Amino acid sequence: MRCMFLTNIIIPNGITSIGNHTFDLCNRLTNVIIPNSVTNIGKYAFARCISLTNINIPNSITSIGEGAFIECLKIPYHTKLDIIKRFGTKVFYLRY
Repeated sequence: MRCMFLTNIIIPNGITSIGNHTFDLCNRLTNVIIPNSVTNIGKYAFARCISLTNINIPNSITSIGEGAFIECLKIPYHTKLDIIKRFGTKVFYLRY
């Protein structure tokens, strides 16, 4: 468990991409702050972060990779996403 106790993340300004699987399976992660410098969220970047309840997706994001938020059961889906140019498949997929 590489991120067993990680609960909050503030991505530093200047970072432009969140890589594939970066926070995959961070089960206790609840809060993520992404700066406007980020333009890409990679494949499965936050997959299976089952406690994630608060994430800001800034207007600078133009691409979200496949399964980036797969099985993130608690994310509020009212987040404005109309500015994103490219979505991967199953970005917010939930298996029941």
